[in-house]
Amino acid sequence: MKWLYQDDDEWMPGEDLPEMDLFLAQIWLNFYVNEMGKTCGISYKKNLGIFRGLGMRSYYGQTDSENVAVFLVKKIVADPSFGESINRNIFLLSDELVASTELWFRQNLSEKSNAELAGIIRDHIAVHTQLYGWGGLSNATDLYSPEFTDYLKRYLRGKSRSEDDASRHFIALSTPDSFSKAALEQLAFLKLAIGIENDPSQRDLFSEDAASIMQKIKPSVASMIERHWREYKCIPALFNQFQPGMDYYYSHLKEFFASGKNASEEFERMHSELESKVRTKKELMARLGIDAKHERLFEIYANFMISKSYRRYAQIISLQRIDSVLEEIGRRLNLSRVEVRNTLAPDLYKMLETGVVDYELAAERARYNVLYAETGFQKQFVGEEAKEIEKMVEKVKVDAGLKELKGQVACMGKVSGVVKIVHTPQDAAKFNAGDVLVAISTNPDIVPLMKKASAIVTEQGGVTSHAAIVSRELGVPCVIGTKIATKWLKDGDIVEVDATRGIVRKLSS
Repeated sequence: MKWLYQDDDEWMPGEDLPEMDLFLAQIWLNFYVNEMGKTCGISYKKNLGIFRGLGMRSYYGQTDSENVAVFLVKKIVADPSFGESINRNIFLLSDELVASTELWFRQNLSEKSNAELAGIIRDHIAVHTQLYGWGGLSNATDLYSPEFTDYLKRYLRGKSRSEDDASRHFIALSTPDSFSKAALEQLAFLKLAIGIENDPSQRDLFSEDAASIMQKIKPSVASMIERHWREYKCIPALFNQFQPGMDYYYSHLKEFFASGKNASEEFERMHSELESKVRTKKELMARLGIDAKHERLFEIYANFMISKSYRRYAQIISLQRIDSVLEEIGRRLNLSRVEVRNTLAPDLYKMLETGVVDYELAAERARYNVLYAETGFQKQFVGEEAKEIEKMVEKVKVDAGLKELKGQVACMGKVSGVVKIVHTPQDAAKFNAGDVLVAISTNPDIVPLMKKASAIVTEQGGVTSHAAIVSRELGVPCVIGTKIATKWLKDGDIVEVDATRGIVRKLSS
């Protein structure tokens, strides 16, 4: 058999996800090659993920990815109601995913049989796959190949005096009319801060350390913070690194009050900025003569940002809950959390049924494995076979003499600054206010650094990328989809980020 991973379609990097593991990834890697066509009429031919512990990198065929994006965008352009149904179904199925966990969440899992635990996993994967049936489509239009962005910008070039004008118009017209889930959390946080500001005796406590504040604070205020934590603790969480404790919000409040900002003013600013953007968009639509069809297309594009945020929030909740099931399975099979989460579902079912576990193989998979999928076929590789596949797909080369990178504009602006490569929150120690944050991609756990950055540059892109969504909400100039930024740049380089043209220039190193 000649698998498609050996065909002539060159592999391209998809996403680098330090918070992703095989348990979740097997759902969408399988969906894209086997289930996607049922929803939209086309599937990817091949994909693979390389896993190390609880992190992964994904890869797709270059031509295959472009063909899928072109197909989907043509389908949405021909029938905007299809694009609207993508967003509508993401919201509905996200709620269904969370609701499905209520059937067993908070039950005593130790009393369930092995077959019942396997059934919970099967049901979770089935419902989660249904969500990807629509949630995966918004990603595919723009994340791996920016077809939707390019289509809308081509349309605007005919209505704009210059490329800069086209970029400005694109940003304005593709701005959502509502807040993302993360922005709603920030608004709720500001209301919490307002309540504390109005009580000086409580406000003054936030000059102390979090542990001391938690001991001295009024029960009524502590209850407010706890309610906020329960409602929004999944917002800063990652796919396999679950929600922070309440001390996170005590520390967050302390940082906010130390900044000297006024919570009421910040709350009003967020609302007024959104209202201004919506008003500007409406006026620009009229001034440029955007026809009804393209007005719908811009709304679909903008709402992909909101539905992606909503989907992620639902996934974090469901994954937090399913983790307790995986923990119980690990206890019964004597497997660590990392070993369980790097085992394919069919293998877990078999282990639960027979009680037979290959512990050496489980440990090897937890350290390093490759999961390859094509239509009707899926295989997990370890050892030398996995290494050979990784060598074959890792072909990114960087021209040492390169002076500038081109990417997509996520949020406009033009600044110069010192580069700091950011991979995890631990990089905060080297990050200063005004630095240019350069990353493979961004995640909720580095939002505090994004707020301090003068600009953001990422290798990965797309309308639904975290960097695109958050940079717009923060108003921080951002260029996404540069492909090689973290390999081309290093800490201390001075760069100019022209987020009007989507260009990053190296000024000195």
